[in-house]
Amino acid sequence: LSAEREVWLTEAARLVAFQLLRLRSESDVRQRMWADHLATLLQGGLPSLEMAGRLGLAPGPACVVAATTADSRGAAAEAGLQRLEASLSVHLKAVRPRTAVGRLSDVVYAVLSPVDPDDEDGRGPAALMQDFVDYADPSGAYLVGVGRPTPTFAEITRSRRDADETLRALRHGTRGRQVARFVDVQVDSLLLRLVDLVVEDGNLALGPLGVLAAYDERHHGCLLETLAAYLDRFGDVSLAAKTVHVHAN
Repeated sequence: LSAEREVWLTEAARLVAFQLLRLRSESDVRQRMWADHLATLLQGGLPSLEMAGRLGLAPGPACVVAATTADSRGAAAEAGLQRLEASLSVHLKAVRPRTAVGRLSDVVYAVLSPVDPDDEDGRGPAALMQDFVDYADPSGAYLVGVGRPTPTFAEITRSRRDADETLRALRHGTRGRQVARFVDVQVDSLLLRLVDLVVEDGNLALGPLGVLAAYDERHHGCLLETLAAYLDRFGDVSLAAKTVHVHAN
């Protein structure tokens, strides 16, 4: 390049950079506003009815989908969440134009409306999300929880709670699934809630379990490890013995 043309390109690059920053700023504002509207919608009640209209959702039964990535830490996780939000939005807009997709913290939510409350095995939300995972997630990094449909947006919090609890069960490795409805993981979700109660109440080391814990602490034993292996193997002594590398007797 000649010196003159180099100057022209340098000046042009500065102008383009300024325009890109302006567009990025406008995009960020729109994205934050959209996320605020979605957060208000997911809180339920009368305000959600107004927000549903602003987000372009159709009236009728609705359900909430919660999605995230298996890795939730670091810069790679942030990039993964951005890709998840963008790809999920494109996918759903193509098949369900009146859908709201947005990210709150480390979870990407989608509100689908209207949905058929009786469509369990057809092209309902779960099947739709399975299509998305099969197409957009060859690495198996996405986890998607699908809540139960609710009659109106005013009751949407129930569907969001279902989706969040389903997602939590999936994060704990429920049967190797990537997509699940709340009904699929209801028992797993209940067990996780029981663990929460035990930890919150501080009753983990009471009764016979407390006796084993105290013995292990005094004698540097592994009775708790043995008990966990026995329970993990559903009472099969031989398999439990192999797990802890001792003789079955």
